[in-house]
Amino acid sequence: MTFDWNAVWDRHGEMESDDHMEVSGFHSFRDVDTEACAGKLIELLKIQPEDSVLEIGCGAGLVGRHLDKYCRYIGSDRSPSMVRKTIQLNGFSALAIDADNIIFKDKSIDHIFAFSVFHYFPSYDYAKKAISEMMRVARKSVCVSDVPRDSHDSNHLLFDENFFQGWQFSDGLYQREHQRYTAHLNL
Repeated sequence: MTFDWNAVWDRHGEMESDDHMEVSGFHSFRDVDTEACAGKLIELLKIQPEDSVLEIGCGAGLVGRHLDKYCRYIGSDRSPSMVRKTIQLNGFSALAIDADNIIFKDKSIDHIFAFSVFHYFPSYDYAKKAISEMMRVARKSVCVSDVPRDSHDSNHLLFDENFFQGWQFSDGLYQREHQRYTAHLNL
C-alpha cells in the first residue's frame, strides 16, 4: 500500500494558519526564498508579462504569489481544500485539478510548471501521465522543478534524470541537504 499524500495535503489545506510556508509543508525550510525561486523560473522559462502560466500543485501559493504579480498566473492543486486556502491567502485564480487530467485545451497555456511536487505523486505512471498532459496543454515550455535525487522520507518518489530524457537540466530553485534538480523543456 502506498502512502496517502493526498490526505496529508487535504489536511494542510484545512489548517487555520495563514502562513504560506506552514500550509505548503515548508515549515522546516523557512530560509527558502520563494520570491527568488519565482525569479529563477521567470528567467529559466523566459516568462513574459503577457504570458499565461499554470502551476501544477500550487499548494498555498509559495511561488504563485510572486508570479501572479508578474504574469497571467493560474494555480492548480488536486486538493480542493488547498485550492480554497490558496485563494483565501493570495486572491489569485486557482483550480482543483489532477495533474494527469489537466482541463485546459491543447496548447492553451504558454508555460506549465510543477514546483517541488513530483515526489508526492502516487506513482511513476501518474508522473508520466502528468508530463504528457503538461506537454499537451503547454505552448512554450514545461518545467518540473526541485526534483529530489534522494530524500529523508521513504514515501517520496525519486526520479533520476533518465525519467526526463531529452530535457534540459539545471540546479533546483533552492538548496537543501538533499540534492535537487530542475528539468525543463522548450516546446
